[in-house]
Amino acid sequence: VIENHTRILSTQYLLAVVDRPGYNSKTLWKEILENVTSDNRQRLIWIAPWTGEMRSSTQLRKLVTNVTSDHVTLRQDLRDLVPTSCIDYILEYNIEQWFQ
Repeated sequence: VIENHTRILSTQYLLAVVDRPGYNSKTLWKEILENVTSDNRQRLIWIAPWTGEMRSSTQLRKLVTNVTSDHVTLRQDLRDLVPTSCIDYILEYNIEQWFQ
């Protein structure tokens, strides 16, 4: 979605980027971000470095979608996947709404 500007995604949704080391190594994120529209750049949630398994972006989506008021459990579930600052962001801005 970030790179292909001909595909339209409603601006009500944020764009979550999971930057997994060693995954999509041919993708030049810096170049893509330099060319992205300013509107899309403002919608980005950048999750890096990703320390979970290869397919754990799906795991993150499931965890965030099912988040409850039990932030202690969510923190424990996420601690091996993303840095603490990302977990803080997820909880502070209630971003599960964007993963529905």
